[in-house]
Amino acid sequence: MNLSKQIFTNRRYLTKSGEFRNPQKEKLYFREEIERALIYIRPLILILGTIFLLFIIADTTLIKNPHNLLLIFADRLLMFLFVVLLFFRLPQLVKRNYYVIWITIYEVLFSASFLLIYSLYESPNLLIQSWGVILIILAIFLLPNRWIYAVSVSLLLYVGFFILALRIHPVIVLREITAAGTYPLVIIFFSSFVTSRFNYYKRIQYLYSKRLSYYSTHDTLTHLFNRYKFEDELDKLIGLAKRYQTQFSLIFYDFDDFKKINDQYGHPMGDYILRTQARIVNKNIRECDIFARWGGEEFIIILPQNNLEGALGAATKIKTIISEYPFKIGTITCSVGVTSYHEADTKDTIMQRVDQMLYMAKRGGKDGIASDLDFRI
Repeated sequence: MNLSKQIFTNRRYLTKSGEFRNPQKEKLYFREEIERALIYIRPLILILGTIFLLFIIADTTLIKNPHNLLLIFADRLLMFLFVVLLFFRLPQLVKRNYYVIWITIYEVLFSASFLLIYSLYESPNLLIQSWGVILIILAIFLLPNRWIYAVSVSLLLYVGFFILALRIHPVIVLREITAAGTYPLVIIFFSSFVTSRFNYYKRIQYLYSKRLSYYSTHDTLTHLFNRYKFEDELDKLIGLAKRYQTQFSLIFYDFDDFKKINDQYGHPMGDYILRTQARIVNKNIRECDIFARWGGEEFIIILPQNNLEGALGAATKIKTIISEYPFKIGTITCSVGVTSYHEADTKDTIMQRVDQMLYMAKRGGKDGIASDLDFRI
């Protein structure tokens, strides 16, 4: 499947604003995205808050009324204090999934502060203030947030600014009011469109990366762990066993005469058997057990915190449910090798031993189990 077809296929997962239709998937994605983006979000809001505060220097030259100047200073200072609080609290807010709420409050307060100061200016320039609105809109879309919230806050800022402009400038040139009203609206439209497309392709990339990560550790046919992932988990368990003197066991099984099944019924039938047995065996083992496809028709299971006797019981159960399952071609049997961790074991030694147990089960007439105790069923 080429890239364009893949993107078309993924559209059913996303809304027109570029967000996942599944709320849980969107929540998971957004949290991961924000955790990565905190490295620039926190400095960005602090820089914006500092610039907003420093504009008080320009205000002192423009505002003659001391009461209005005091109100503007208080407004800028309170906004800056809120920014500082948000700067330090943001990592905790992300962990609690409160980021969207607080960043939206930040954008609303920032917009309201701008409009309050605009209303207190004695003779503001309409076009200059409209460019201020444009800068705030760009900052709103620059901060990661839900698309609908960014658009809503921007529109509220635009409407508030336009209403204030009509009150503050009762006599204005039509050309100026048209420019002051059109430019911010164009920026909102452009920013919302670009953000929705950016959201869309970011989530498509996220889906691809998740799939790539999944198939790097899972078998594509059975969706069990693959050999690479199994060996990684085995290394971890051996390390834990050496450190804490814990126990674990391995079950290694192989289907009997599977080549004859492929030759007689074809590989699609062989694939059906492998998929089906993986599903039914997976339902009959513990959640903590690590189930993997070793290769071909060979499968292996790690049983943490399980001794040899417990592993033999599990192996007997697995062999029985496979032999009793009504496959389309009748009864299928398997041979099983079982071993447990020994104190001096490495990954290679324990794998060699369980492989030897499987070989012994095959030599014993197939459809049987062999273990460290040379126990056969």
